[in-house]
Amino acid sequence: MMMEDKGDRALPSERAGGRCPEPAAQSQPSALIPSAAFDKTGRQIKVGDVLKVYHFQGARWRKRYFMYKQVIGERVFGASGVPRLLISHLNMKEWSDRDGGYSLAQDGQILPDVEIVQGLDWHHDRPVITRAGECA
Repeated sequence: MMMEDKGDRALPSERAGGRCPEPAAQSQPSALIPSAAFDKTGRQIKVGDVLKVYHFQGARWRKRYFMYKQVIGERVFGASGVPRLLISHLNMKEWSDRDGGYSLAQDGQILPDVEIVQGLDWHHDRPVITRAGECA
């Protein structure tokens, strides 16, 4: 069987001889911050951040539509003790009101449909993590 030369289209793991280098300790979400949520770039989501969240893909021209949300707080629900981020729909309602927002689990996962577009601090300087098994 003949292998096609992919050139620039090759994945990083294919260019490195088929194996990814061992990830550094800082690239593991659980080693960095055990109770945190991360956007699609691997940056930690914090209170005050404005998020761009994927909403749907249109039927015509396959345009992707997004919604903007803001992280307004952090709260622990139940006996688990794990804090959750409180997300506002930017509709000027209290979070406790009906449709005032939703909560987001801080379980160390990278959220592929969420991106930080603005933060209270300079979010580009936050440490970046990668998914397990993915080359940076």
